[in-house]
Amino acid sequence: MNAASASLVTAALLLGPLASAQTAPAAAPQSTTSQPPQTQTPQAQTVSEVVFVGFTVFEAAQLREALAGRVGVGAGQAATPAQLEDARSRLAASYPEVGFPFSPQVKLSTEATPQGLRVTFTADESAPISRVEVTGAASLSAAQVSTLFKSLADARRVTPASYEATLTALAKAYSDAGLAFRTEDVRARLEGTVLKVSVTEPLVAAVDLSALGEGVSAGALRTRGGQVLNTDAVNDDTRTLSNLLGRPVTWGAAPDAAGRLTVTFRPLESATAERVRQIEVSGNRSVSAADIAKVLRLQPGDVASPQLAQQDYYAIQKLYDSRGLVLVPSDDSLSFENGVLTFRLREAQIAGYVLNWQGDKPLLREDVALRQLPAVGSVFTRDSLRAGLFSLQSFDNVQITGQSSRALDPANPERLTFVLDLGPRPRSVPISADVSYAPQEGLGASVGYGTNNFLGTGNGLSVTFGAGGSDVNDRFSGSVNYTVPWIQADFLDFRARPTSLSLGAWSNVSGNNTLLIKGEDGVATAEDTGRQYSVRSTGASVGLGRDLSRNVSATAGVSVAQRRLTLEPYKAGDSAAVTGENRTTYQDDAAARAELPADSTTALTTLGLRFDNPNGAVPTFGARLNTTLGYGFGLQDGGTTRLSWGQIEAGGSAYQGFGRTLEDGTRQDVLAARVNAGTIVGQGGESNLFRVGGGSPNPAYELRGLPNTAYGTSYLTTSAEVRHNFGVKLGGVVQGIYGLAFVDAGDAWTPGNNANNFGLNVGYGVGAQVNTSLLNVQFAYGLNSSGSGKFTLRLGNFW
Repeated sequence: MNAASASLVTAALLLGPLASAQTAPAAAPQSTTSQPPQTQTPQAQTVSEVVFVGFTVFEAAQLREALAGRVGVGAGQAATPAQLEDARSRLAASYPEVGFPFSPQVKLSTEATPQGLRVTFTADESAPISRVEVTGAASLSAAQVSTLFKSLADARRVTPASYEATLTALAKAYSDAGLAFRTEDVRARLEGTVLKVSVTEPLVAAVDLSALGEGVSAGALRTRGGQVLNTDAVNDDTRTLSNLLGRPVTWGAAPDAAGRLTVTFRPLESATAERVRQIEVSGNRSVSAADIAKVLRLQPGDVASPQLAQQDYYAIQKLYDSRGLVLVPSDDSLSFENGVLTFRLREAQIAGYVLNWQGDKPLLREDVALRQLPAVGSVFTRDSLRAGLFSLQSFDNVQITGQSSRALDPANPERLTFVLDLGPRPRSVPISADVSYAPQEGLGASVGYGTNNFLGTGNGLSVTFGAGGSDVNDRFSGSVNYTVPWIQADFLDFRARPTSLSLGAWSNVSGNNTLLIKGEDGVATAEDTGRQYSVRSTGASVGLGRDLSRNVSATAGVSVAQRRLTLEPYKAGDSAAVTGENRTTYQDDAAARAELPADSTTALTTLGLRFDNPNGAVPTFGARLNTTLGYGFGLQDGGTTRLSWGQIEAGGSAYQGFGRTLEDGTRQDVLAARVNAGTIVGQGGESNLFRVGGGSPNPAYELRGLPNTAYGTSYLTTSAEVRHNFGVKLGGVVQGIYGLAFVDAGDAWTPGNNANNFGLNVGYGVGAQVNTSLLNVQFAYGLNSSGSGKFTLRLGNFW
C-alpha cells in the first residue's frame, strides 16, 4: 500500500467508521465525548503495551495513536474485553473501506505481565482466490485484461500488495492506450474465493466550447460524447483550438450526478499568446533527442500552451519509464522564454550506497558488496539495479531486508543514494554429507563444505572428502576448489570488468568400472570382459573466466591429470567372457590385464564461450549455449607412447514455462530441452574417452535408464524434461521440491571402429529433485528400450 492509502486507514481509525465510498475519508463516529471513559470496571485491565504483527501496510505508531484516541486501547489505559474486540474489528474493517477487496483475519491475544496487559493484534493480510472476474473494462481487449489479472489469479492468494500492483498495471494499460483512468473507479470484493472486479470507465457526456466564443465548432475535434475520456484526443484538441484562436486553451472535466463527464475547453487568460519558435532538450544522456522529439505534441509554430508543455514533459517521463529509466522533476524542468520551449531533463543517477548491516556486523566486505551493484555515477536503470540486488543476494549467507533511495543534495535531486538494509540469511551450516550402499561396493560416505562467501571475501571455497568400499584397498577421495569471482588488480580493465580465477586439485578413485575388450585399433569395443577395474585420478587445474557482455562470457583453463588403473580381483558372481581360438577366459588376470586401458599423464588446455540468459537458478525461460575447444598432450604406457589430440564440445538448452505464475515471477511448470555433442581428434589415449550413461554431475554425459556406460571418442546426447514446482519451502533448509518426467537419448561411439558404432539409446522415466541449503539432490528412475530400469542419483541443480 502506498503512503496515501496508509494515511487514509489511520485517519479512518482516528475518526471512526469509514463510509462505503472509496474516495472519501470516514465520517466521524457518533460519540458524545472526545475520549472514551476511563472508569475502571471489574472487567477492565490496564494495558501495558499494544503490539501489531503482520500489518505490513500500516505505521505501527499511527495505529497505536488511533486506537488509543478513539477506542481507548493504548498503553496506560484501562480497556474492557468489549473495547479490545471493537479495536480488532475496526482494524479488519479498515481494509475494504480504503479500497481493498477483503477484510483480513485479525486475531486478538492478550498476556498478563507485571506491568499490565500486553495486547497483540495479528493480521493475515492474504485471502485465497480461485479465479478473478473483471467487468466494465470495455476499452481494453479481453486478452489484455486476462494478462493483467493472470498473476493475481495464478498466485491463488490475494494480498494488499499484489492487488495494488495489479491496479497499477491496469492504470498503465489505460495510460498506454491514451485513456483516462482512476483507481477510485475500481470496485472489488471477494465473494467466497472469487475476486469480482468492476471498472467504471469515465465516459464523456458532452463537450462544452461556450467559453471560447461564437464560431468555434466541435466538428473538427476528436473528443466526442459517449466515448471514454481519451487524454491523447483531448490534448490534441487543445492544441487544435489554441492554434485556431491564437491563444492558449486549457481543458477540464467535471462529472454530473450520474458520473458522466462534461469536458470544458476555455481560454487560459493568464498566459501570453506567444508561439513556439524553437524546442530545446538538455540533459538527455540515455535517450536520443530524435526519440524524444517523436513523443512531443507541441511543435515549432504552435501557440505555447503551459498545459500541453506539461503534458509533453509527462510524455518524456513515460518514454524514459518504458526503457527502465527515471526522470526526476525539478523547478527548472520546463521553461518558455522568447519563443524557446526548453526541457531540462534530470536523469536519475546513482550517487552512492549506504549499507546498513544488522547488528553492525558485516557479512561481506564493503568493496565486494559494492562491486555487485551498478557503478556510482552511472545512470540509474531498474534492470541494472535489480540485477545488482540479485547478485548481492546470491551470496549464500546474505539477504536484503529493506531498501530505499533518497536525494541528499537538494540542488541535484537526480543524484540518488540507495540505502540497503542487510542481514544474515537463515540457513543451515554449509556442510553436506552423503551415505551410500551398493552390494558390490559396500558402504560409502562423503562430507563436504561449500560457500561462495568464504570469510566475507566473496570468494568461493569447496572441499570434499570421501571414503568407500574398494576391492583394491584404494578407498579415499578428496578435492578442493577456490574461486575468486572478480580479480581486483591494476591490469587492463580487471577492476571494471569481472574476471574470475579458479584453482582446483583432486585425487579421486572410481571403482567397479566395466572392463571392455579392445579392438584391433586398441580402442575399447562394446564387448564386456566380465571384469572390472578401479581408476585413481589425481590432478590440478587453473582457470580464468571473463564477462564479455551481460549474457556472454569466455573461459580459459589448463588442467594436468594422472590416471592409474588397477584390475580388480575376480569375484564370485562375475561372468568373465571367453574369447579367441584358444578360448581365453578373462578370469585369468593376465588375460584381463591385457585389456586394461593404459596409465597416462596428460595436460589439457581449453577455451570456452558461453551464452546464458535464463531467468533464475531453476530456469523457466531463456536459453543457454556453450562451446569448448581443447588441445591435450601427454604420455601413456609409462612414457613409451606420446599423446596429442584436439577436442571440441558444444551444447545448448532452452526453457519454456507454462502454467501458474508464482510469487517470484517464474512459472510453476517448464518444458526444458537440451542437446550436447563432442568429439576427439588425434591420439587421445586409451583413457581419454567420452563416457555417457546413468546420472552424471555433467548433464551432457547423462543418459538416465541406460544399463551400462557407453564409451567412445565421440558422443551425442539429448534430453527433454517437464518439471513441476510443488512450491514447497521449509524454513531456511528446503528451498524447493520438484517433480519431473524425462526422455533421454544418445550414445558414445568411436568413428571408424565397427565394433563400437553409433547406436541410439533411449531412456525415459520420472524423478524428483530436492533443493536445500546444503545440497541439491535429484533422484530418477529410468527405463530403457530393453525394458530394464535403473535408479540414478545426481548432485547439483537442474541443467
